[in-house]
Amino acid sequence: MAMKLPAVGKKRSLSEQVYQVLLGAIINHKIRPGTRLFEDELAKQFGVSGTTVREALTKLEQDGLVVKSPHRFTMVPRLSQQDIEEIYDLRLALETLAVRRVHERITPEGLARLKELLTKGGEALEQGDLNGLVHYNEEFHNALCELCGNRRLVRMLQVLRKQIRLFRARGIKDYPGLEEHRRIVEALEQGDCERAVGEMGRHIIRGKEYYLKELAGSASGELHDERGTRVNDVEA
Repeated sequence: MAMKLPAVGKKRSLSEQVYQVLLGAIINHKIRPGTRLFEDELAKQFGVSGTTVREALTKLEQDGLVVKSPHRFTMVPRLSQQDIEEIYDLRLALETLAVRRVHERITPEGLARLKELLTKGGEALEQGDLNGLVHYNEEFHNALCELCGNRRLVRMLQVLRKQIRLFRARGIKDYPGLEEHRRIVEALEQGDCERAVGEMGRHIIRGKEYYLKELAGSASGELHDERGTRVNDVEA
């Protein structure tokens, strides 16, 4: 495994720091799907014990971001059609439930937060800032779920969203998600629960269909843009 990983400090537990570094490398595709990770090699690179690395890899396995092999290595998986369907079916159930709960408890401050994220996402889109768009897309979903007040639902969705990041998708061109987010917020502001739930459902189903189509058209099982190059992901 030839890669350069940053050193870790002492502010958090070493295993948590190793986990965070590997998590960032995996979801940003510095460590790509199909890569094998060996505990002894990682321990040497990080300058930590094998136990520390093992704890970090166990946490990544719980997130669904690595799978352990009986052959003494851990691998970043390539997600399949079944994986996409399972992840998005769960998101459909959980995020529409979250919208129903948000409708029951939305405050002016909560609406203002969602609108602020829409504005910042729109600015990133206009500037062609893909990383910014990814960030505000995720922040929108995170904020919406946090407003529902169900901590377990929030944690479950956080895990699913990490797994989605194993895929890479198209860039900013023709990205429809921002307008879909705007319609969800408008429905919540108008107190129309069923419309808000319906908009979220269509948003997630559109994302699922997009990923399935891209996977079907990719012989390698990885997603590319029109030039065939790897791009940052903007997911539903």
